[in-house]
Amino acid sequence: MSTLKSLGVSKKEGKRLKTQAIGFAAESMRNLGISLSDSTLITICITAGTSISILLSAIHVAQGKIPYAVLIQVLFLAGECLRPMNDLSIYWHNSYTGLSVAEELMYVLDYPVSEKPKENLQNTGIGKKPEIVLQNLSFQYEKDGADVLKNVDMVFESGKVTAIAGKSGSGKSTIVNLLLGFYETEKNRIQIDGKTLESFEPDYLRSQISVVFQDSFLFYGTVKDNIRMARPEATDAEIMQAAMAANAHEFIVNLPNGYDTLVGERGATLSGGERQRIAIARAILKNAPILILDEATSSVDCKNEQEIQNALKEAMKDRTTLVIAHRMTTIEDADKIYVMQNGHVEGCGTHEELLQKDQIYQNLVRAQSYE
Repeated sequence: MSTLKSLGVSKKEGKRLKTQAIGFAAESMRNLGISLSDSTLITICITAGTSISILLSAIHVAQGKIPYAVLIQVLFLAGECLRPMNDLSIYWHNSYTGLSVAEELMYVLDYPVSEKPKENLQNTGIGKKPEIVLQNLSFQYEKDGADVLKNVDMVFESGKVTAIAGKSGSGKSTIVNLLLGFYETEKNRIQIDGKTLESFEPDYLRSQISVVFQDSFLFYGTVKDNIRMARPEATDAEIMQAAMAANAHEFIVNLPNGYDTLVGERGATLSGGERQRIAIARAILKNAPILILDEATSSVDCKNEQEIQNALKEAMKDRTTLVIAHRMTTIEDADKIYVMQNGHVEGCGTHEELLQKDQIYQNLVRAQSYE
């Protein structure tokens, strides 16, 4: 509502919603009328059948053809014998309710997935501080679509922090999606510790990568459950230790029920900074050798950013780290920075080197200084 009112379109949208609601109500009443007609017909048939059965039985009793005990049996059983007709009507309507969503559900279930043979994939091979190499990597989200990445060459050195800077749409987050195996690309373009990305079993590959996204998703449940999701077998002490490392312990213990406090859907009861610190605690608890920070501080204020930066420094220790940068201040200490534009790598170096020789990076820093 606040968005609609700020744009001055609340009345217009209200009228559109009213029109749709009236149309929906009319269609619902039409469907209800059809349903009631069927139900009425079935009820009439059951009532008529029961009445006729009892009437015929009473006539036969009056004529002495059957005893009174049989008439009592007919009174009890006539309705039961005709009940399947009513059940059939209920199942008939329920089946149409299911058919209304079955088409879309089946589209999802039947969507072809190209799974590689499980026996050819590896569940080992990624070391404690792996080196990641992107070699002549190109990618399109659609076969006939434009190139999102074009001949990208990058090296994320073992145990070091590598950052990728660039404007929105330059291809930074696409690289994260490819590293996580969310999309398929040309074979042998991505290597981890000398082995191709395609050679790893997807579940194993993702178990070796911790990710903190720009908008971290928290599920409905307790704070403890959300942190433990990274490693279900973790003890309460390990969860608390991860939260301390993420600078989250202090605010968690001040919640109404501490670690057992329920958070709303998507973590709605927490602030953006608190959600991010829980996500960082989750990443620390996972203890994966590869850490990806996808614009992890872009949606928080300056105070929370400093606290989160301190937590991230702890998370980066002894890991190969990839940082997707939105705020240039978050990557100044990176061992290497790649500058991207329109899917290309346009520059590479440290923060100081790029400030001296790379105009695109200079423009990015200058633009942020005016914000």
